[in-house]
Amino acid sequence: MNILLLAFVLLVWGMNWPLMKLAMNFMPPQWFGFTRMIMGSLFLFLLVIIQKKYTFPKRGDIPHLFSVGALQVGLFTVLVNFGLFYNGVGHAVILVYSTPLWVAPIAIIFFNERLNLIKALGLVIGILGIIVLFNPFDFNWSNHNALLGSAALFLSALLWAIAILHVRFVPSQSSILQLMPWHLLVGTIILAISALIFEPHPVIHWTTFSILLNLYIGTIATGLAFWGAVEISKRFPAVTTSLSLTGVPIVGVMCSLLFLGEKPTPSVLISLVMLIIGLVCVILGDYQEKKLKPGLAKE
Repeated sequence: MNILLLAFVLLVWGMNWPLMKLAMNFMPPQWFGFTRMIMGSLFLFLLVIIQKKYTFPKRGDIPHLFSVGALQVGLFTVLVNFGLFYNGVGHAVILVYSTPLWVAPIAIIFFNERLNLIKALGLVIGILGIIVLFNPFDFNWSNHNALLGSAALFLSALLWAIAILHVRFVPSQSSILQLMPWHLLVGTIILAISALIFEPHPVIHWTTFSILLNLYIGTIATGLAFWGAVEISKRFPAVTTSLSLTGVPIVGVMCSLLFLGEKPTPSVLISLVMLIIGLVCVILGDYQEKKLKPGLAKE
């Protein structure tokens, strides 16, 4: 079940990157973020009401509303949309998934997470793959918006890392499904403020295609996928989560080539290959751990 949930998040979020780029042709980045968040929030509120799991956040849930709702959902989306608007999909998605750079050292040093040799090798290869993307010859240093966008994408990875570690090591009182609509609601408020400040006079083109695109991104790629990602953060070790989610850029780069005709640069291709090798090492490392400790398979 855990693997199926992880596969769902990898596929949906990977495909979502070129779809987000398409959606920004119809509305400004922050208004697009606001639209997807409010759709995702309403969808999940409806889901928990139907399942009779609706609840107000409890006092012990408030820190999670900050780490997940404000950081991982709200500010993360503000930064990602800004960065994606000024950068290609392949470049953007790999920068965002530099999360292991932040998660792994913190989880190992401060939370005593252990890595077997294969996982450690995967971590090193994955980090080297991300570093390859910072090839100075691939940057257009005269394009200040693209440089600021890259910085925003890298910062979004740091915010996500904080949320992963918090969810993993600090339990909430309510379930993740019960809290997720509230997380998205917090994110919606942050996106609304960002849109009103930075894009006060939006030009939005509503067409049948743009409506269907936003409905899919809002319900499936935002509502369900954000819930899945936070659930994964709770079920898996923090390092495994951050490394496993590097599968998203693999799907994202391939889909951007198929959907947008966006050809990856040599640096993106090299980075992608190294991320694939790192991901395979993580999968093999998890398999080895479960063989040595069968009880882990039930976690």
